[in-house]
Amino acid sequence: MKYTKEEARVKKQALTSLQVRAIPPVVKTTGISPTMSMNVLAERAIKNGTYTIGIMPQFLVDREIAAPHLDEFYVTDDMDERKAKMLSLADACLALPGGPGTLEEISEAFSWARVGQNPNPCAFYNVNGYYDKLADFFDHMVTEGFLTTEDRNKLLFSDSLEEIYNFMTR
Repeated sequence: MKYTKEEARVKKQALTSLQVRAIPPVVKTTGISPTMSMNVLAERAIKNGTYTIGIMPQFLVDREIAAPHLDEFYVTDDMDERKAKMLSLADACLALPGGPGTLEEISEAFSWARVGQNPNPCAFYNVNGYYDKLADFFDHMVTEGFLTTEDRNKLLFSDSLEEIYNFMTR
């Protein structure tokens, strides 16, 4: 997977910042391949002695190099089972700067939270305003009546790890 220079810079800054303060002390990762930012986060967590968990569907294990060196590694039949497993193990849902897959997963987690099927807080780590337009769109949903203010307040966009931590542990 190739990133533009700006995408690579944003991802590197996000991952470097996350290394400073591990949220939470157990890193529950998603897909783990050498080309994904979650792999970088997992590698840094492992170096810091943090317990790590990975979840990947079999078809991605077949195509990519999985990370068997994690403390726990689950292989699922498909993406839906993977997402369900992630939510069952999660304490919180945090999206780093990413692409359509990241957006799909955090959106589904938030949708499930709105209907009572996900008790975990959801947040976007908004490094360098990466998610500003998405935050504006969620605000627009409120304005247009497609999202309640109460539900909008259950979703955080922030570039502050302290604010994210406080939101997730309240």
